[in-house]
Amino acid sequence: MTEFKVYQLNFFREKLGIFVEHTIDGGGSLFSFRGTGPEPRCEIEKVETSPFRDPKFSGSKLLGTMRLNDEERAWQLCRAYVEDESHEHEDITGWCVEAAALLAREKLVVARPWWTVAGDKKTA
Repeated sequence: MTEFKVYQLNFFREKLGIFVEHTIDGGGSLFSFRGTGPEPRCEIEKVETSPFRDPKFSGSKLLGTMRLNDEERAWQLCRAYVEDESHEHEDITGWCVEAAALLAREKLVVARPWWTVAGDKKTA
């Protein structure tokens, strides 16, 4: 089964996101978090070219890999996490880190032994 790399991305003063890279050109799917304060705006974006080339790109962390057929479920879980009123974070960083940790707990994002996933307290 085909697996794709999953990154946590930061775009300077714009958004954070969880990105699944599908193509050699860097295209894929991005679950992005925007805004300030405890209520982020989130959306699923289709990315045609590498977000690493975006002028506002300011950093990334490799989270692991994901199977393509798990992507839709992953984005549904992220959206449900954000919409759940029992979850509160001070800013979009907290939302993004916890959404990434949720995907790891659900085994939708799988890290190799030498990687660590954001929000995961275990060390390899």
